[in-house]
Amino acid sequence: MKRITLTCLAVLYCIFGLQAQNQNIFRIDYHYFTSEESETTPALQAWTNPDYLRVTAINESNIYIAQRTAGQAWYLIPESEEYIDLSDEAISEAPDIDLNTSETMDIAGYSCKLARIGIGTDEDTNEELFIKIWYTDKIPNVYWGEFDFLRHINGAALRIDINGNGFAANNVVKEKLLTSQFELPANYTEYTMDAYMEESDNQIAENRFIFRDESSELLGLKDEDGNIIAEAQFTYIHMAIDDIAIATKGDVYGVIDINGNEVLPFQYDYLSYNPDVEQFLYSINAKYGLMHKDGSIYIDAKYDRLDYMENGIAIFSMGDKDGLINEKGKVIVPATYDILLDRSKTHFIVVENDEYFLYSIKENKPVTKGFELLTFTDEPNLLLAYKDEKYGYVDTAGNTVIPFKFTSASIFTGGIATVAEDDDLEEFYLIDAKGERVELYQ
Repeated sequence: MKRITLTCLAVLYCIFGLQAQNQNIFRIDYHYFTSEESETTPALQAWTNPDYLRVTAINESNIYIAQRTAGQAWYLIPESEEYIDLSDEAISEAPDIDLNTSETMDIAGYSCKLARIGIGTDEDTNEELFIKIWYTDKIPNVYWGEFDFLRHINGAALRIDINGNGFAANNVVKEKLLTSQFELPANYTEYTMDAYMEESDNQIAENRFIFRDESSELLGLKDEDGNIIAEAQFTYIHMAIDDIAIATKGDVYGVIDINGNEVLPFQYDYLSYNPDVEQFLYSINAKYGLMHKDGSIYIDAKYDRLDYMENGIAIFSMGDKDGLINEKGKVIVPATYDILLDRSKTHFIVVENDEYFLYSIKENKPVTKGFELLTFTDEPNLLLAYKDEKYGYVDTAGNTVIPFKFTSASIFTGGIATVAEDDDLEEFYLIDAKGERVELYQ
């Protein structure tokens, strides 16, 4: 009975989740700045890889998602659970972009090149005006809405400067995101003009809502009856996780509980929290480290970029190069790689010249040839790979275990993967780690 139940769940996962596999992806946190001041509180986040793109306001009031290879895109309105289909919208024409500049700028640990787009002349000074775009070709491009022209930049824009105003990245991390985060939610309906007329309270936890003080414009917490729980003293409050919430006071980050009590002091340049591993990623003086949930130091802040610790291993960056450290902070793979995408207990995946290679941590040498895609699965000795327009599965030596014959395939979860062989993706079925078909009522 347990086997039948698990298999049924896997089928439902296939039909309704459309391969809810993890995507290895870059997350970019953007903040706004003006000619007079610069905010460090994230106002916008983007997740990008060669196949997918997601851009959202920090309060998730609006979301742009795109499936690049499928040519589909939507604008989501979470409050009313509606969407606008942008798939048939005309792509913006490429502007006249000046790439012949030698200027560079280090942003969020990446060396960025300068691109300029002319937007006319200043009426008073007759000076030519430009949109200045600082971008890195180490990260796939990011674009949305009125910034659709950024799709014509060969890399992710980490700073957009329009006459001293714009937005810039203050944090870039590599993480995993479910493929479902780039799909149109099944419960959404197409946008109508009658919807989305009234803004609701911003709820961060059960019976906890953000309110803004009209005179100070600071944020506080109230309950559903309007009773003040925490006085307005914060400039930003994130959604609560495990009854704690990251908040800011001016330019510094801290952590509060759902009653507004201080859990971690407001002294950090940046904070994010991963409930799956119960770790904080923190930044002090432009260097990144890790803390346990109780605020005790896990990894000292001395890296230009840092990933969360998983299986006792974390990806770190120094300058433009990536490496690996263990939970004691010891370097186990030196920072020599342009893109170190993911790791397991024994191996890591590197992208070189648009090809994916599997390396041994112990030897720090490649153990497979290059693939067009390579990702770990829950099966420790099986990786999902892609070559010659087909998916298959290989072992940690690069040997083919399950043939490259699938037009679609998921990672293994609970010993089962979802695959299809037809071009129309209508005939999905389940396989086990040996590649054998799993029947529903076996």
